[in-house]
Amino acid sequence: MVVDAASIYRQMVIDHGRSPRHFGPLASCSCRSAGHNRVCGDKLDVFLQADTEQIQAASFQGAGCAIMMASASMMMERLQGCSRSDALRLLHCFLQMMSLRSASTPSPTAATPPTAATSPTAATSPTAATSPTVATSPTAATSPTAATSPTAATSPTAATSPTAATPPTAATSPTAVISPIALSEDCADILGPLTHFAEVRGFPTRIKCATLAWEALAAALRQDPQTVSTE
Repeated sequence: MVVDAASIYRQMVIDHGRSPRHFGPLASCSCRSAGHNRVCGDKLDVFLQADTEQIQAASFQGAGCAIMMASASMMMERLQGCSRSDALRLLHCFLQMMSLRSASTPSPTAATPPTAATSPTAATSPTAATSPTVATSPTAATSPTAATSPTAATSPTAATSPTAATPPTAATSPTAVISPIALSEDCADILGPLTHFAEVRGFPTRIKCATLAWEALAAALRQDPQTVSTE
């Protein structure tokens, strides 16, 4: 039986959200940080027992949505006995993955399509601007059909149509201009099962839930006493 990525992601979130690993403060820690996601209400503290070379132990405590709890729990599993350099690579890859465009995010290059605003065919075409057929033909000059026809002069299709100015297929359609960016093979290997959190990118408001623990980890590694905020 083939299990899709979305199903694996849901199972991971349920499992780690209900039974988070390495939950609770460490008896002794050398690094500590706090994080707060004001949008969702997630709060957590990250504890590290580490020296300049290695993280001997890591844990967290807090409360929040299942995505935050699962992300923090899986992060803690990976940090046990991890070198600081490997932890930084893991951190970099996870945050990079969560910042990539998802398959439902329109490409930013599609907001100013040249065909709508700057196309020489529409703006400077001699056929439309200087054609003698249009300028000197008595049919074109005096015919009420040519002069006053809403089709020719005031047609919303020709002059003000949103289809001509801001084509939905270029600017607003989430399917016509998709250009997702793939995660590098190195990062995919480093993240392992954590790559399934890429499913969260389909729900932009929940991305901060998934990244909160990782932002707090970054603060702990640099020994920043300020509470990390996702705002």
